[in-house]
Amino acid sequence: MKIERTSIIDGVEAKRLNVPFKVTSDCPTCGEPCVKDLSHHDHLSYPSIGTPMDLNFYCDECEGEWSKNIILDFTLKAAP
Repeated sequence: MKIERTSIIDGVEAKRLNVPFKVTSDCPTCGEPCVKDLSHHDHLSYPSIGTPMDLNFYCDECEGEWSKNIILDFTLKAAP
């Protein structure tokens, strides 16, 4: 069996998408680790698949804001 990606999908037909991941990034101002739980509390807004998008963070300690680039991707593979 051969599986190949035919194109980049521009977006998912959803304003919000929860995915089973937690992303931690240290605040660039105070160094406090900040966690985004994308499976429950946080979500991806207007997600694109296979292209870079910003994941925005906010630090409760110093009120700093920053973003990190992420890529949402899907894997399709043959079952044994």
